[in-house]
Amino acid sequence: MFDLVTANQLILIAIITFLAGIVQGTAGMGFAVVSVPLLRIVAPELVPVPLMTAMMAISLASLLRERQHISLPRVGWVLAGRVPGAILGAFLLATIPSFALDISIGAMVLLAAVAMAIGWVIPYNRVSQFLAGLVSGTTGTSTGIGGPPLAMLYRERKGPELRSTLGTVFVVGLTINLTTLALSGQLTFHDVQLGTLVVPPSLLGFAASSRLRNVIEGEPLRKAVLILSSAAAITLLARTLL
Repeated sequence: MFDLVTANQLILIAIITFLAGIVQGTAGMGFAVVSVPLLRIVAPELVPVPLMTAMMAISLASLLRERQHISLPRVGWVLAGRVPGAILGAFLLATIPSFALDISIGAMVLLAAVAMAIGWVIPYNRVSQFLAGLVSGTTGTSTGIGGPPLAMLYRERKGPELRSTLGTVFVVGLTINLTTLALSGQLTFHDVQLGTLVVPPSLLGFAASSRLRNVIEGEPLRKAVLILSSAAAITLLARTLL
């Protein structure tokens, strides 16, 4: 079942996804930004499709934990954009070679880090919601990283409302992504089996965030995510290009 994964890889996978689970549970997003570039180095077979299994589990946990704070009027146009985005993302995943995927992931994470560092905020209206959903659906399906456009769109939202609303978008969005991949023949039972590797440590990290989210939320967490994700992205790019 896990013939492509060694014992050392399993340990690193658990550490990476545990830390990513803490970030997701605290900030409402960031699981993919932290884990995807690192896992692409440690266990590339987990990215992007198998990792979506863990993303679905942790997004559902986030939605259920703070469901009373969901702001449904803020998700409709975003989810509308996810549908064509998922179709485009599935096409890209089927056509781009592995090294191009690595470069895309590294460049995307660095771009997201720069946007977060300078505090870039997307104006909030129906057009921006649809476009954020479109980009998120495209990049989420093709690379596993769909959070940055949504983070910039919802940047002014704080705490429970941010986490629960993003959880709703991710649960429905990932359902769209996985359904599109299944219909296009790019989601296999083996992908789901591999995905089960990352679900337990991801959920353990999320559970730990229940005690940490009021302590490390805000600037300290943002800086830690920026440093870790940027270092991972630069390492991935260097390995791919050199």
